[in-house]
Amino acid sequence: MNEDQLNSTPTCHKVLKYLIPSLSGLVSVKYQAKSEDPSETHPLQTWSFVAAILSYTLLFLATKQLQNRCHKYVDILNGVAFASGVLSSFSLLSLLLPCYPLIFISSLAHLSILLQVLSKILQSEAFSAILFI
Repeated sequence: MNEDQLNSTPTCHKVLKYLIPSLSGLVSVKYQAKSEDPSETHPLQTWSFVAAILSYTLLFLATKQLQNRCHKYVDILNGVAFASGVLSSFSLLSLLLPCYPLIFISSLAHLSILLQVLSKILQSEAFSAILFI
């Protein structure tokens, strides 16, 4: 994958490129003077962030790899990757604003929809044929 492919990302991914590190930095600042660790006090939000950011990264890279081979699935994977990025942002936001549980509940609902869509994509025969070309 060359630098031009990585730079030709949609605007929504460019927003996440700056939003996620900014929120992560704010979480670090919020918890730096405290003896509590956010992964201990909010394990569900922390693990959902880890899962969402990993899936975002993997799906984003898969989108870039498949961009020249199969345009049919690139848009779907791009949407699912963006949804994962949004979920990771919601998870970090729920660490910053723990008094608003609706943020995290909505992000969990988002995650369940995301996992259903992703499982349907991965189970499709056409997608598995693309991976083994």
